[in-house]
Amino acid sequence: MWGCKFSKNSNPLPGTCDVNPHKKKVIIDKPCFVENRSLLNKKHSYKKLKRILHQKKLINSDDSNISKRKRTRLIGPDPDFPYLDEKTVYSFPDPEKWNDDIISIGGNLSPGMLLSAYEQGLFPWYNPGDPVLWQSPDPRCVIFPDRLHISSSMQKIFKKGIFQITFDKDFLGVMTGCAQMVRPKQDGTWISDDFIQAYVRLHNLGWAHSAEAWQDGVLVGGCYGVLLGRCFIGESMFSNKTNASKAAFLSLAKTLFENNVGFIDCQVPTKHLLSLGGESMERENFLELLSVYRVKR
Repeated sequence: MWGCKFSKNSNPLPGTCDVNPHKKKVIIDKPCFVENRSLLNKKHSYKKLKRILHQKKLINSDDSNISKRKRTRLIGPDPDFPYLDEKTVYSFPDPEKWNDDIISIGGNLSPGMLLSAYEQGLFPWYNPGDPVLWQSPDPRCVIFPDRLHISSSMQKIFKKGIFQITFDKDFLGVMTGCAQMVRPKQDGTWISDDFIQAYVRLHNLGWAHSAEAWQDGVLVGGCYGVLLGRCFIGESMFSNKTNASKAAFLSLAKTLFENNVGFIDCQVPTKHLLSLGGESMERENFLELLSVYRVKR
């Protein structure tokens, strides 16, 4: 399974060496900058969230009786925000103005919006009932090729062939598994139908990829993320059998590093990710990596 490769049709390394030559548009009007993470606590009432967005000028301050259509703009992707295709660049706030994990709110999950966020060190992460929140944690968790750790127990699992590992065989199945995964200390999932539709679209465009772990033809674990330049941004993983997600992730990581990927962005440091070779890094240093490893289209 260590010899697993992406299928030729899956094009596993789009943009690894080349920048997209197509002309790109730039839209600069939304979403707005948020100075304080506490402003967007999931326990806020609708009235309080409306008042916050008035202050941030996402909705008009004279809207005392907000319409149902405008109210939907406060939850999930904004239906009035333009669809940005994969060639479009969106400019988020300058990093010098960042003083919290939440950088912006609003917008949508169209390809140009997502790819622009990753290029600038952000990713979408929000609870059901919130508007889209664009985050850049400080510190950040990354894994470099020489730090990837494969424990002796995992080496035995690979040697015994307990799992059959594939890449990009069932992207939707992996996302669905991640959405249904029960996680300790988490109430529900952030992987909504909007997320699944958005990342399946990115997968079909060749940017998002998955690794699957199978037993007897049944999908029992996997992970998915986005490949941009020489960086793979890990989004989520799931496991219905012990070590299944770990087997999928380690197989994917090894293959990526063999194909000149410089590092994996694991986003938020956790004990599990640190055990696989992850290390915490200050956001300022992480943003420098994006330029060094050409994390762009």
